[in-house]
Amino acid sequence: MFIGVVLGILIFNRISRRAFLISNFLISGILIAILALIPSLNSMVKLGIFALFAIILSSGLVLDYPYPTELFDIKVRGTGVGTCITISRIGAAAGTFLLPVLTNAGGASLAMIVCAIVLLVAFLVCLIWAPETSPQFIKKAENN
Repeated sequence: MFIGVVLGILIFNRISRRAFLISNFLISGILIAILALIPSLNSMVKLGIFALFAIILSSGLVLDYPYPTELFDIKVRGTGVGTCITISRIGAAAGTFLLPVLTNAGGASLAMIVCAIVLLVAFLVCLIWAPETSPQFIKKAENN
């Protein structure tokens, strides 16, 4: 996870916030889906895919505070960021509760498939609705 956060910090201002967010969900969803849908992979390949999944997913943590802050006008910024944080905590609590339930019901593959579905739905939602907030990329779009 440390490697992922460092990687996220390094690429944070080099690519657009929107592209970073969207690609993070897409790549993470694909990687965890591969692990869930192809259980016969070599254990070293599985380890490599899971390590890459953890690095990519944790690189997105860099967006947790700056992106919501940039989304909201100054008058409602505190409320907007607080709402985003609250929703993320509800999601984390639901995931913590559901992981053992899903694992008990259908094994690790079911839990990973549900995780992949959530990540891919998040990818689609962000693809459709996530705005660009990076100052340098907004200027480029306005100039074109």
